[in-house]
Amino acid sequence: MRKSVLLLSAAALSLGACSQIQGSRLNPVNWFGPKVQGTAPAQVPPLVRADRIVQVVETRPAIAQVTDLRIEPTRTGAIVTATGIAATQGAYDAELTGDPAGGTLTLVFRASKAEGRTAVGTSKSREVVVSRVFSNQDLAGISAVTVQAEQNTLTRRR
Repeated sequence: MRKSVLLLSAAALSLGACSQIQGSRLNPVNWFGPKVQGTAPAQVPPLVRADRIVQVVETRPAIAQVTDLRIEPTRTGAIVTATGIAATQGAYDAELTGDPAGGTLTLVFRASKAEGRTAVGTSKSREVVVSRVFSNQDLAGISAVTVQAEQNTLTRRR
C-alpha cells in the first residue's frame, strides 16, 4: 500500500514536469483550473477618491492650564500623562492632540466644555488627567515632549 502511494505520487509529479503534457488534463497542476496571470495596471486607482476624503477640524478648545507632565517609559515606547485644570467644571472628551515631528513632540491638551452654565468650583474639582501612548517608532528622534494649554506650556526632556 505504501509503495503504491509513493509510486503514484512520483508519477503525478513527473507528469507535471513534462512539457508535452503541460496543457493536458492528465497534468495534476491543471486539475484545479488554469493559472491566472495578470499584469498590474499602469496606474492603480486610489481606494478613496480625493473628493471623498474628509478633513476633521478640531473644535475642542485647549484646556485652561496644564499643571503636571509625566513621561513613563515602557518596553514598547512611552506613556505621556498630563494633568490640567479646566476653566469650569464638566470638561469631558479630553485628549492630547498632535503628532511627533522634528526633535520635539508638541501636544495640545484639549477638552470639550460642558453645555450650559457650569460652576467654577475648586481647582481640584476641575482637574482633568489624560494619557497617550507612543511607540518607539513614534518617539525616534524625539528628545523633548511639550504640552500646551491656553495659559501655559510644560516641557520635559526624555
